Amino acid sequence: MAMFQGFVLQVILIVLISGSSADQHLLPAPENISMVSINLKHFLHWDPVMVDGNVTYSVQSQGEFESVYMPNNWYEPENCQEISAHQCNVTDEVSATVLYKFRVQSVLGNQLSAWKELEPPFNRKTSKNYACWLITY
Repeated sequence: MAMFQGFVLQVILIVLISGSSADQHLLPAPENISMVSINLKHFLHWDPVMVDGNVTYSVQSQGEFESVYMPNNWYEPENCQEISAHQCNVTDEVSATVLYKFRVQSVLGNQLSAWKELEPPFNRKTSKNYACWLITY
């Protein structure tokens, strides 16, 4: 009988743990993630999540090296953590002409969304170059 009670207790714990982690992903993930890159200034944008409450967003980045050799290693840009804006300047994260992955997560209290990734990965060689001319009369 004690063995059966121990088994029942294990099953209850597994259900409780599974339920609590599933509740964390009830918040919708950000959508329509895009990169705007002009004159090597890079801004990650996404659509805001429409729910009641003050949703914040966190961004993570991963360079090509990390993507290949350390796939679980993501960087958290300091100025892109728990922000209320739905854009972030990620210029400092992009230091080479290689592929970079970016992902965004929405946060509301203790609720977290799944991570949503920028597709396709970003390469700074796609940055648009515009010359600014100062005209004086």
